[in-house]
Amino acid sequence: MGIKKSKINVFIGPTGSGKKEVALRMLKSNSFLDVFDIRLQDKSLKQILSLQTQSTKKQKEALQMIGFSETDQNRLLKTLSQGELQRFSIAYTLCSKCDSYIFFHPSVGLDARNKQSLIKLFRLLKTRYHKTIVIVSHDSNWIHQFADFLFVVYNSNVVFSGTSYDLFTNQDLCRKYQIKRPDIIEFEDFVLKKKGKRLGYRNDIKDLIKDIYRNI
Repeated sequence: MGIKKSKINVFIGPTGSGKKEVALRMLKSNSFLDVFDIRLQDKSLKQILSLQTQSTKKQKEALQMIGFSETDQNRLLKTLSQGELQRFSIAYTLCSKCDSYIFFHPSVGLDARNKQSLIKLFRLLKTRYHKTIVIVSHDSNWIHQFADFLFVVYNSNVVFSGTSYDLFTNQDLCRKYQIKRPDIIEFEDFVLKKKGKRLGYRNDIKDLIKDIYRNI
């Protein structure tokens, strides 16, 4: 069992389960930014990105990838909103020279549009640049849409590893380790129970709607 290279790996588990510690131990990485570090609050985004790379081009590209403009590089960290902080921490990580990137709860504070933008970014890093992505999150509705491989952490140990399908279709496993199943999976089970109709396994709401139209 180990982190899958050039894949999107997600560590999931209840609050306090030790997800961050286990992920760092397995990845052996420290290329991430604590956006709440008081020592960074009065620094500009450009100054902070310079801690990772002196390449102005790379800094600009990283900011563009998370939806920031070139003028944003002069903003102070303390002026960013919660959602902007999450996105900027990703830009910081992208400026590193690593083949593996780790992100802690990157969807927190983001609206639906920005969450979808992050998914596109992660997929781009995986497919075009062959990067290994590691995410720590408990947002099952979000990670269900794109995770290649999942690690369930409980009491600071990996107690299960497998695909989204392996985990989220197993009600007993999710209940045992306090994993919230995605709403789309819960709905598919509800339709099976009430209507006797088995919808296909879906991770996209648009595909689910098509299934409902065809079968119900």
